[in-house]
Amino acid sequence: MEYSQRVMHQLAQSAVCNRFHTSVQRLARWLLLTAERSETTRFELTHEFVSQMVGAPRPVVSQSASALRHLGAIDYRRGILTILSTEKLHKYSCECFEVISGTPKREASPLEPAQRK
Repeated sequence: MEYSQRVMHQLAQSAVCNRFHTSVQRLARWLLLTAERSETTRFELTHEFVSQMVGAPRPVVSQSASALRHLGAIDYRRGILTILSTEKLHKYSCECFEVISGTPKREASPLEPAQRK
């Protein structure tokens, strides 16, 4: 039940993020979450796949990736995306990364064991 609640919380936060934040913020958030969960900074991804993950059309993802590349946060070449600076991705990401990932920068979620009674 706890796992289901956590997943629903993450889905709800992602939906809010997709509605209110820019495509650059969403891409940065998604890359940070993906890197955290996969424990790597190099991914084989198509822009079409990423567009589905961040809820933006493929041309918008291409523009967002170009912006993050220009800022020195990522590099990409023919289906290979590499995170060059997680610090820069944190800077350009929205606060949803902290909410979804559970990093200590935010207040503890009511779903976390320390907060339950």
